[in-house]
Amino acid sequence: MAQPHFIVFANEKGGTGKSTTAVHTAVALAATGHVVGALDLDSRQRTMTRYLENRDATMRRLGKNLPQAKYRVFEGDSVEGLELALRELAEDVDVIVVDHHKCSPELPRAAALVNPNRLDENDLAAAHGHLAAVGVAFLLAIALVRTLRARGHFENRKEPDLFALLDLVAQYQTIKDEVLAAMMSVIERQGFIMGPEVAQLENAVAQLSHSKHAIGCASGTDALLLFGRLDRP
Repeated sequence: MAQPHFIVFANEKGGTGKSTTAVHTAVALAATGHVVGALDLDSRQRTMTRYLENRDATMRRLGKNLPQAKYRVFEGDSVEGLELALRELAEDVDVIVVDHHKCSPELPRAAALVNPNRLDENDLAAAHGHLAAVGVAFLLAIALVRTLRARGHFENRKEPDLFALLDLVAQYQTIKDEVLAAMMSVIERQGFIMGPEVAQLENAVAQLSHSKHAIGCASGTDALLLFGRLDRP
């Protein structure tokens, strides 16, 4: 099996919704046909593990099979031990969801990092800002509605209006300072074409996608045309 995708939920504070969102993400992925592994790095609290253990208990009580992740708790404290645990879990899954009670300023090698932080965190824990705290919850709600629709849950009841629940103003408030600072920097320099922000974005995308290079384009059409010419001298 190919190398699985990693989705990391990381935060030092309790009560941010990290473990809850990690569990729902793992179960939602399993419900859509993915083979999911879940690794709990908080061996003391074991919140994600207890959620999934309760799900196993529910299946036994009801005598039904429900979408579920393969889960384990990492009890060690070394990088080598963690890498071994990930390799063992990755043998027969295509997605691994990691619930981590620490947050480093360095991005992990993951397809997605979710850091539902709070304003009273220290600088290390808040290094990545409010990454996907609102977006992930909304996408999770969409996936849940789709699954329920496919199972006929809404045949005799009204579907929830998810867009009425999407508060773009609240989402903007979590990143307002960074957005305004970036916009004013461009305006004050009158650097509307190219500029250092483009190079920073390209470098960040290349790093996150584990690619040698990334190229920013003005539109999706430009990207398609560029891709079509890659095999030409």
